[in-house]
Amino acid sequence: MQVNHYVIDACFALAAGRTGSPRALLCAQLYSRIYDGRHKCVFNKALLIEWQEHATQESKFWLKRMKNRRLDIVNEVPPNERLRKALRISKLRVPEKEGIKKDLHLLELALSYDKLIVSFEHKLPIYLKNDALLHGFCRDITWIEDEPDKIPVAKSKP
Repeated sequence: MQVNHYVIDACFALAAGRTGSPRALLCAQLYSRIYDGRHKCVFNKALLIEWQEHATQESKFWLKRMKNRRLDIVNEVPPNERLRKALRISKLRVPEKEGIKKDLHLLELALSYDKLIVSFEHKLPIYLKNDALLHGFCRDITWIEDEPDKIPVAKSKP
């Protein structure tokens, strides 16, 4: 089975562990599928700081398990100058541009790895798709929000 590299937004670190919450259940399912499938999670310093600020006990425990298995990667990727230029000259309104800038580190990580972003941020892909210059950058990204089945798991041994 192919190992994928997932960029997991800090909103997942915050949502996990809220008892009775549908989002907490989704987080648990996604975490389990990534861990059981031996996939990797990818961070840069900015994302790791966000995670440390927002992580619940469940998220911290999961990340510790990922680290113990060496399934986490912390890597500073170079700025994607083409993406940044497209954002500067795009026709989007200022609030939309600011929304994209806030999560630029997620996009740059995803574009440097397997183009897989796990996030509850539903506005970001919409902003990108609504601009002709930015659409090409998000076209190949798979956004995983509430569909844990998109993450493949290893077949169990008989």
